[in-house]
Amino acid sequence: MRRPLLTPVLLLVASCLTACNSSSNPTQTRLGEPKTKTRLGDLGKAEIEARVKESLKLSELSLTQAEKGVYTGTGKDVEGATYKVKVTQETDKISFEAENDKGWKYKGTEEKKPYPQGESASKTFTKGK
Repeated sequence: MRRPLLTPVLLLVASCLTACNSSSNPTQTRLGEPKTKTRLGDLGKAEIEARVKESLKLSELSLTQAEKGVYTGTGKDVEGATYKVKVTQETDKISFEAENDKGWKYKGTEEKKPYPQGESASKTFTKGK
């Protein structure tokens, strides 16, 4: 009599433990694929170039690493204006300053902030003379 009741209870406990274990493991998804928690500080030069290029709406951008976490370079927009760009990379933040040959100055920041319920990303961009 106890055996038929015990089997469903054990199955319920086993499935609950499996579900709880998989959700508490931050390196695995439900399907067993590894999660990618990319910090902005771990991005390579190509990804940094792509993000800054997109933010400034440049048609081309070439950065060179000046020192650890600092890149400098030049770029062009679709109208042919040239830009001097400096990018600073930190653990969870990328900041850039740029100035074009017309005297316009640009600043931008992309940040990831950890929160208890998950990460949050924010971008800011300013333009001025």
